[in-house]
Amino acid sequence: LWTFEDTPPQPSSINGFTLSIGERFCKKYRDDFDMNIIIIRPPNIYGPNERDGLFYRLIKDGNQKGEITLPDWPDTSCSFLHEEDIFDFVNRAIDDEYTAESFVINLSTSKPMKYSDLANLLLRYYPKVDYSNNERRVVYTRPAYVSAAKRLYDWYEVHNIATEIEEYIDLS
Repeated sequence: LWTFEDTPPQPSSINGFTLSIGERFCKKYRDDFDMNIIIIRPPNIYGPNERDGLFYRLIKDGNQKGEITLPDWPDTSCSFLHEEDIFDFVNRAIDDEYTAESFVINLSTSKPMKYSDLANLLLRYYPKVDYSNNERRVVYTRPAYVSAAKRLYDWYEVHNIATEIEEYIDLS
């Protein structure tokens, strides 16, 4: 299930509902007060300073619990974006002039993977860890089409979790 920038959010968690309400407030302020606001919808974030996201939790569970539970079925698509790629986009958006066309911006990697691919990457570093998939399918973040970020800001991600995974294995 991929989304476009103009796709209204369909929250499936309390966090998602909170974000959706926040987006509505942003739209109201933009419309009523002519404020320059851009909503950024990132995927799963990883990087040396990220300590709350899915990837960090999986690494931490592999190190401390000896088990890794992926949040959805193996064939579910997922996307991980490095924190520096997000910073790069934010800098571009701040430096650029506001355009009404860019109210909502999806950020995602151009190389999404499936949870089975992520499990195979982790398996190289955690061969003795028990892997499972969460039966409740608790994925809230999915890959998204990235058109406005590329078209309006000439933004492309630089980092790739598949080639950089080794740098983050010992973070926890």
